[in-house]
Amino acid sequence: MRTFLLEVTEGVRIALRAIWVNKTRSVLTTLGIIIGIVSVTSMATVINGLENAFDESLSDLGADVLYVEKWPWAKSDWWNYVYRPPIREELAQTIRERSDHAQAVAVSEDTDLTVQRGNQNMPEVETRGVTPSYGRVQGIKLASGRFFNDIDERSGRSVCVIGAELVKGLFPIAEPLGKEIRVGQHPCRVVGVLEKKGRGLGGENRDKRVLMPFSTFKRQFGICDWGGVEI
Repeated sequence: MRTFLLEVTEGVRIALRAIWVNKTRSVLTTLGIIIGIVSVTSMATVINGLENAFDESLSDLGADVLYVEKWPWAKSDWWNYVYRPPIREELAQTIRERSDHAQAVAVSEDTDLTVQRGNQNMPEVETRGVTPSYGRVQGIKLASGRFFNDIDERSGRSVCVIGAELVKGLFPIAEPLGKEIRVGQHPCRVVGVLEKKGRGLGGENRDKRVLMPFSTFKRQFGICDWGGVEI
């Protein structure tokens, strides 16, 4: 036993002496190991973050949602699509009546506008006019308030639901519900606040948006042929 302990002690002493003699090499070797471990760990973290962001972005589109639009989402030769008929809101009613499988059908149209409250203003806010069933199609979740309903849609009420970024920029200390903002040049009363979503995979700010009844949007801003139906 004593011989074994002496051999172990001698081995440790020789190892320490070798490390001391080759200090630079030892430090570099240790540093290389540390950098390798940190790099692998960091890469795994980044990959997991990208996967989560990708999954979340896809979930925003909806796993069982069908989009009917005139123009493709990706850039393409416009002349291949220019003679397609425009998508009108009447199509939603037709799909709703004839489809055996569609659980909800929504009409959607959007544009970018400046949103104001007092001296505060936020440019290039995604402003989207949608029918009430859009909340069900997209699985909209609210942090507070309510989503607009069929009565709001039929009467064309100037009500809206806003994203978390607008709350931060326009209501730094005030409660937004029941307050009036200006979307473009039109007043609109806030009835709901969307849950915070963060940025999408493409870098778009999903919290910088306004949702309002489609009939209100159509009356105030008009409709082009870029809109669509979501099922």
